[in-house]
Order: sequence, then C-alpha cells, then structure tokens
Amino acid sequence: MLQSDDDVEIAGSEQRGDRGALAALARDFTGAVLTPRDSAYAEARKLWNGSIDVRPALIAQCRSTGDVVKAVRFAAAQGLAVSVRGGGHNVAGMALRDGGLVVDLRCMREVHVDVDARLARVEGGATLGDVDEATQRLGLATPTGFVSKTGLGGLLLRGGLGHTMRRFGLTCDQLTAVNLVTSDARARRLTQADDPELFWALRGGPLDYGVVTEFELRLHPLAEEVRLILAPFPAEQGIEVNRLLREYMRHAPRELGLVSFYVTLPASEEYPPSLRGREVILLFGMYSGERSKAPSVLAPVLEHPELIEDLGSWMPYPAAQSALDDDYPDGMRYYWKSLYLERLDDSALEVIHRLGTARPSPESTLDVWAMGGAIRDFDAESSAFPERDANYMIAIEANWRDPAHDAANVAWARRAFDELRPFSSGKSYLNFPGSREEHDDAVRSAYGRVFARLRAVQQRLDPAGMFARESR
Repeated sequence: MLQSDDDVEIAGSEQRGDRGALAALARDFTGAVLTPRDSAYAEARKLWNGSIDVRPALIAQCRSTGDVVKAVRFAAAQGLAVSVRGGGHNVAGMALRDGGLVVDLRCMREVHVDVDARLARVEGGATLGDVDEATQRLGLATPTGFVSKTGLGGLLLRGGLGHTMRRFGLTCDQLTAVNLVTSDARARRLTQADDPELFWALRGGPLDYGVVTEFELRLHPLAEEVRLILAPFPAEQGIEVNRLLREYMRHAPRELGLVSFYVTLPASEEYPPSLRGREVILLFGMYSGERSKAPSVLAPVLEHPELIEDLGSWMPYPAAQSALDDDYPDGMRYYWKSLYLERLDDSALEVIHRLGTARPSPESTLDVWAMGGAIRDFDAESSAFPERDANYMIAIEANWRDPAHDAANVAWARRAFDELRPFSSGKSYLNFPGSREEHDDAVRSAYGRVFARLRAVQQRLDPAGMFARESR
C-alpha cells in the first residue's frame, strides 16, 4: 500500500502526478491505493484472462462509494483515464488501462434483498455467485450468466445472457436503479424516471458513463432446485444434434435454457471412464420449471438414442449456476468472439461442425446459444441491447494454456468468425468482442445508427472523456 509522501510518481503514465495529492489520497482512503512500486500491485493487476498484460498507473481498491468519489476526483485533477474493475472477467481485459487509474470494486460485494419488493441492491464488485447465494436462500433469483465468478456489473452493462434469459429476460432488463459516480466526482442515485436516456444506454450499451457502485435489480420467484442438463453426444453427430437443438427450442417452454458446444471432455474422475478425454458435442442447460413436467419437457434430449450418458441431475440453483466454473480457471488464455444468427440452416450447421471439430485446443468450444422467449418481451426501444430478435448466438471460445499456441488459437477463432459471419447480422455480443483492439469495430458493427445516441449520453455525463475507450 502506498505510504510515502515525497517520492511518489504515477509510474507508467505519460503524466507525472502531484506527489502530495497522491499521498493525500492514500491517507484519506479506507481501501488501498497501489502503485507499481507496491508489493501487492503485481497480484492486484492480474486479470482472469492470462493472455492480457496491462500496467495501470494506480489501482484504487475501494471499500465504499466515498472511496470511489475520492479516486475519481483525484483522476480528474491529474488527467488520468479511469477504468472500472468488478469481477475482472471481461475476456478483452477492459477492466484495466495502461497508465490509467483502476477503480477496483472487488471489496464492494454486499447484496441486500428486499423480499417484499422483490428487489436486490447489489454493490458494484459483486459476482454472479454473490447474487445467487443471497437471493436464492429466499426463493428468489435474477437472470445472470454461466460462470459464478463473473462480475455482475460487466455482465449486466453489456446485456447479460445466461441460463434463465428465456424465462425472465436479460440481466440488464432487471435494472431499476443505480448509484453512479460520474466524472465530476458526484455520487447520485438514479432511476428510469430520473434519466430515461441514461437508463436506455446502461441496459446493454457499449460505453462507460461513470462508476456504478450499486445496482438495483428485480427478482423473480425460483424453485430451490433446478434440473441441470449435461448431455454428451458423439462429436461426429454434431450436425444432427444441432438440428435437434434448432427444432426442439422452437417450441420449448421458456423455463428451458439450452446451449450446444463442441468440446473435449476433461480426463478427470468426475466423468465416467468411457467419456474421459472424449470429443463430444454437449447439450448443456437448465430447466427451472415444475419438476413434474420435466420428464416430458426433457425427453427429446434425455431419451435420444445417440445420447452417450445423462450427466445432469436436480440440484440447488447456485450449484447449477457454477457448474462450468472449473472450466474457466484464472490465468488461462482466452480469446472469444461472437455473432448473432436469426436462423440456423443446414449450411450454417455444416460450417459450425467443420470448425467445431477442428479446434486447436481441447479446452476451446464452439457454441450455439438458443435465445428468444422473454428476451423479446421487452420493447427494443427500452434498452440499447442491439439484438433482441436473434434466435441464436454463436460463441467462439478459444481457450488454451501455452503462450506458444497463441497464434493458432486466435487464428482459429477469427477464421470461425469470418466463415460464420455470412449467416449473421454481423452484430456481436459485447462481452465476447475478441481483443481490446477489435472492440471498437465490434461496437460500431453492433450498434450502427444508435452509436451517436450512446456517445451523446457519454459526452453529457463525461465531457472530458475520463471513462471513454472507443475511438471517436
């Protein structure tokens, strides 16, 4: 932690900070302020994606909204760009900026539930697991993503796709209020009524408008146990299995969420010997409806003659939400791209199959996510989320361990994106944008005509561009 007061400079930045101001910030801070000279800095700047190496000038580990206000005020005075870290799981590493100040919210993870109002107030550094644990013990839930260690803030602000999106809508659709610290170092609680244009932009937009220190979210009743679907089929049956997904999900109840992906199952004892290390296409998902209806709802998958073995079961909702956690460890190397598809015709399935069976890494997957349902219940004009009408999303997940294999894995993901783009609208899910260098192009492709409207909101709240990332 920063303690000296005379020999401090903002290392790694193009600008040298006022040493006295930095020391004053550290003395008046309830959290920790780290510079590259501090022993804790190296660990604090690590991101989930081990392929990203970014060196911010300062890391402000905030414990309160007051700390956030102080950090933003300091950044404004010193002319430092600001980034915000919640869970740090953004695949492009957008939580950190070289030479900037990181508002690190990981010490701010409290979740308060109002059962009667069915609302949760969630601090900006909370993970999906934090939210699930606090709400599910009271029989409630809000739709979130697939990996419980993901930060809620990053997921929500770019949309929020997950197991229960077809039942309840996207994560961003649940937003009712925020506590926001803007570039003028003011903390404000805002609702839709206070600033409709900001709330439109916050729900799935690609730009940053400040630091959200608290989200208020709608909650929905959800049974204590859900049925996890973990159904492996031979990889060579991939086209047929994706046809099954296509036909099945056209009429499936909203309580069912389902994804297919090509994957090499781990050679671990958690799998039967016949499946360890095997190439498969997996149908993975969750049924959260009435237990008595599950056998008939799930029969097309669980009674399919090509199913190798039913690996799923009934389990507590938080356990199902974290079923993939071990497959995405901290420090592995990740490069993900995505495309929305309105249709999934056989020619697209053939391309998906060829690419899915040619993955250069056993940890990589090529996924088809079924969308629809409640996602379409929300007026397209109510949020900036760009693709409510898509029936599917393709997720191209290059995951690997050895830096020597970087080029091969990135090349595979980019080739998959290029070959599947003709079947899509060309729009991407901004939580899977590729690299940070590709982020600008992904934003402009996804948001098109409304990008100027989004930029206008950002310029109103952040006229100096403290939080701006995208090229103007």
